[in-house]
Amino acid sequence: MSQERTIEASVLLKAESHSCIGEMHNQALKEAKLKALADTFGTVVQQGVQTTVGSGAQGVKSESVIDTQVKGEWVKTISEELEWILRKEPVGKKQEQVLYLKAYVKGKARALETSHVDIIAKTLNCDDDIECETTFFKNEEPVYLYLRSAKKGYVNIFLNEDDEVYRLLPYQTMEQEAIKIQADKDYFLLSASANTLEGVEAMDVDEYYLENGHLAQKFYQIYVVFSEKEFDKPHLDTSQEGVKFIRKKKFQKWLLKNKRFNPYFQESMIPVTVGNQ
Repeated sequence: MSQERTIEASVLLKAESHSCIGEMHNQALKEAKLKALADTFGTVVQQGVQTTVGSGAQGVKSESVIDTQVKGEWVKTISEELEWILRKEPVGKKQEQVLYLKAYVKGKARALETSHVDIIAKTLNCDDDIECETTFFKNEEPVYLYLRSAKKGYVNIFLNEDDEVYRLLPYQTMEQEAIKIQADKDYFLLSASANTLEGVEAMDVDEYYLENGHLAQKFYQIYVVFSEKEFDKPHLDTSQEGVKFIRKKKFQKWLLKNKRFNPYFQESMIPVTVGNQ
């Protein structure tokens, strides 16, 4: 296991007219972490050729595709700061105020010893079509999840709301520590009618909708936890509604413990916003 190092970085993002505050916060912190990892551990640049076939005179088109990945993994956040900054900048012949968001992060990280498995995870507002991908939901709108992995392995899915983290998968009636999934297979989750998990009856599928709590916007985080090897779930309590959950601080400690001692363990987070419309 590679040794952990303390790293830090800051980035500056320009606010656009269509920018959502919550999404900007998440994006700025994410980019600051990536910058810290890249500055410390470096990056890997992979280049290939993408070919598309058009119709008629368009013919066949080939273009170069470049993918950059950091060679480090974020383990634990020590501190993070967000600051809005107004700057005067020339716009045409005038000087106008331009709003920026500055993000600073400091945390523990380590070099990657094993390459992470390519996981595709998308939140949907329909239950059987990845074209319905969205991270913005209306109040009391159902939320569904699409999942696909390049390798077989084991999955847990959690939803963070304020100080509590609810386990969405395995479903509440299931006794497994984690759900086993196959490689290169499409999984539509949290839907009884579109259920694609083998050995799971429609009646056992839990469906959820998200509420904004009478706020203009409310922010959630969905965590997809994956490992090629089996792992133990965290200690869970049961809410009055019968949903298993864990306090956020304990959940973060569980993630940290697994990332430190299981080289196959990885997690990804999808920020979700619930608004009035």
